[in-house]
Amino acid sequence: MNNSKYLYGASVQGIQDFIFKTNKLKEIVGASELVEQICTSKFKNSIKFKEKNLILNAAGNVKYIFETEQDCKDMVLNFPKEIMEFAPGITISQAVVKIDGEKKLPAAINELEKKLKAQRNKATPPFEIGYMGLERSRRTGGIAFRTKEHKDDNEDNQYVCEATYIQSSRK
Repeated sequence: MNNSKYLYGASVQGIQDFIFKTNKLKEIVGASELVEQICTSKFKNSIKFKEKNLILNAAGNVKYIFETEQDCKDMVLNFPKEIMEFAPGITISQAVVKIDGEKKLPAAINELEKKLKAQRNKATPPFEIGYMGLERSRRTGGIAFRTKEHKDDNEDNQYVCEATYIQSSRK
């Protein structure tokens, strides 16, 4: 019988850059809400969630203990793609530490933090790849997703990137 458990950690990178990509208050609030949802509802809906296994899910960080190796592997494989589709422009760092009979939780958390710091230094290719000939959002520089109608101010309709469009649709 295998009593090993797996401490999973995920960290959202570049939260401030993501949130303050624009100076529009509505989009800043929407981006902040997206980051909060990543650590709470999106994470919980991605697994067979057990409250007793949750260590942390706030401020762009998640720490969770998986009881099976396969559940942990599935999370590592699928969670980043799910998050990049949900919030374009967000990058997730992940790491896993195996906890067996001899390793205590505080030591495993310290090892996990070291692995997460190392993962932050690895480049993640953007989910949205743009070619030079594509229209760009003038405010953020992202790939133009669609035009946004500005009813609340005097700006003309303009192209916005997908991240800005999603952020401005959140309240």
